[in-house]
Amino acid sequence: MTVVDEDFLTLTTEHRDAGRDEARRAIVDWLDQSTVFGAAAGPLHPDGVAALADTAGRSDLGTWPWHALAGALLSDVEEREMRSWVDFLDYCAGATVAPAAIFIYLLAARYDPAGGYRYDLPRAARDYAKDLAVYCYIVHILRDLGKDAGQSPPFDHHSDGNSCDRRFDPRRTEYRPSREVTGDRRIGRIAD
Repeated sequence: MTVVDEDFLTLTTEHRDAGRDEARRAIVDWLDQSTVFGAAAGPLHPDGVAALADTAGRSDLGTWPWHALAGALLSDVEEREMRSWVDFLDYCAGATVAPAAIFIYLLAARYDPAGGYRYDLPRAARDYAKDLAVYCYIVHILRDLGKDAGQSPPFDHHSDGNSCDRRFDPRRTEYRPSREVTGDRRIGRIAD
């Protein structure tokens, strides 16, 4: 996530557009390394792939966390909008629930020399992780909101002709576009 957030998404629009296919390929290669354990070259060091094969490859965790995380990474690289709470929760399934579930799995798993790592709690690790992981992710977003808003351009001209002053000012208690918003444009959706 950090490579996408701090490297790819900080590029100019032109550079992101030019590098999007390469970033997608890197995510697919990472997923192959994380789930097939060395089937393809990729961004992970061979020692990391070997460690995954010796642990996750010998466990009953399955590959769902890596697939979910890859889905969130692809969503970031493709800069998909989140238009609803359901979209946000779908994204969180990979961005925050999957890593938290891996952590819970690691805490609860037991090693059996004959069968590898086994998880024996009554519910799936993702069930235990979901609520707290989403909560922590929302706290993370709120923590960064002021900083991100402060780095945004002071005026945002929308394709529908509305011009909004989006400078961050903690004293402001409401957000108002410079003129009436018409049509189906919704203020306050996550993508805004």
